[in-house]
Amino acid sequence: MPFEIPIVSLAGINDSARKPVIAKEFEAAARGSGFMLIVDHGIAPEIGPDNKNWGAFGHGPNVLPTEEQVAGGCPTLTEYYNECLALSKALMEIAAISLDLPPTTFAEICDEPNAALRLLHYPANLTGTGATAHTDFGFLTILATNGVTGLEVFTPQGTWEPVPAVENAFVINLGDLLSLFTGGDYKSDLHRVQNVSGEERYSIPFFLDGANQALVKPIKGSLGMVPITVEEHLRNRLDGGLQARARK
Repeated sequence: MPFEIPIVSLAGINDSARKPVIAKEFEAAARGSGFMLIVDHGIAPEIGPDNKNWGAFGHGPNVLPTEEQVAGGCPTLTEYYNECLALSKALMEIAAISLDLPPTTFAEICDEPNAALRLLHYPANLTGTGATAHTDFGFLTILATNGVTGLEVFTPQGTWEPVPAVENAFVINLGDLLSLFTGGDYKSDLHRVQNVSGEERYSIPFFLDGANQALVKPIKGSLGMVPITVEEHLRNRLDGGLQARARK
């Protein structure tokens, strides 16, 4: 069977009758490669609340161009961050439903979470790999691009396959913590970026890592693993020298 990234429509995500249908499609993608393309996501500018955890591990003010550098500053980017945060929380509710768990299962994890937005550029004349093979640390990633391909997923068949560009779609991939929570049933697969298109590639990944003190343990039992907090997991990964996620 050829490798495919499924497209999941979020139309009607707030409809109680529609949520289980979306959850089934989410589950199929999660048990496959852990990648999916979401459409009808409803992203629109909206100002969100301030983060109360600035100064704690993984939290801090966004480093954005000043008004002197960019006329008017970056209000749209701030609004976009808040929209991604809201969307990521909605997707975690869908993830819980897909696992036959209460929709609020991940509420603590999504309460003032570590969540980062990055602006990335891959030049048209890029040589070599723009982002080496890696998995993402947290729960899930929301990726927007300018439509230029370059993101690739490592398949069980041992091949690298491109993630297609679909208009008005976000790429969603699951991270290590959601895979850990499901005992590996939901996949956090290796991926990389190689811009061989000959075009400028821009991408904006949003990483939902979770609240620092939220405890993560497999839902099926210990599986030989000691429960770990989000912060402990992130520190372990960062201390291990895995910096590849800085680019996507």
